[in-house]
Amino acid sequence: MKNRFLTIFILALIVSFSSIMSAQQSRAVKGLAQNPGTGFPLLRLPNVQKELKLSADQKQKIEIKAQEVNDLIPESAPDSTAPVSEEEQRKLQAKQEDLQVRAVVTILADSQLKQLQQLMLQLRGPALLLHKEIAAELELTEAQQKTIRDIVRKSAEERSALLKSSTISEMTAEHRRKLKISAQAHRKITEVNILAVFNEAQKKQWKEILGDPFQF
Repeated sequence: MKNRFLTIFILALIVSFSSIMSAQQSRAVKGLAQNPGTGFPLLRLPNVQKELKLSADQKQKIEIKAQEVNDLIPESAPDSTAPVSEEEQRKLQAKQEDLQVRAVVTILADSQLKQLQQLMLQLRGPALLLHKEIAAELELTEAQQKTIRDIVRKSAEERSALLKSSTISEMTAEHRRKLKISAQAHRKITEVNILAVFNEAQKKQWKEILGDPFQF
């Protein structure tokens, strides 16, 4: 059971989560490492802190680590116009991710770590099922995997078409609200279609993996 939990958590750390946070929440994580796949940025969101029941001490430690992550970014010399090389960017990102992962596993209790893992998996959505580790965990057959790939691909195409039909910068607040509702409804339909592919044991296991639905 422990190995199963660690396998899924490590997978959650290396996949990026979908950007569905509100503008206010997004500002809360601005300035952190570019890859939020470590789960660390989520820990700075008030609603996530409340869900995980973080203590005042834990919140303080998270803010200290966030500053340490930011401090890894070197200040550009005033007279320097040379761009940062891709190799330097990779090294910086690796250092940031390492610091974030260490913070996550040392600051959180086991139960909080499991909850964070579930939130990350929920954010990833149906596309998570395309990863072979998750497919193996659920013991999906080749036929099931093919059906799920087709569902996810069709969903991605429809979502892309939905987004292309509107120019975000030219949309009113009401249009953005309706677009968000449409996207959420579309994702829900996709999830229902995928659940229909599972057998009862897989449905139960998938629910256990994701935990209770969380509203971001």
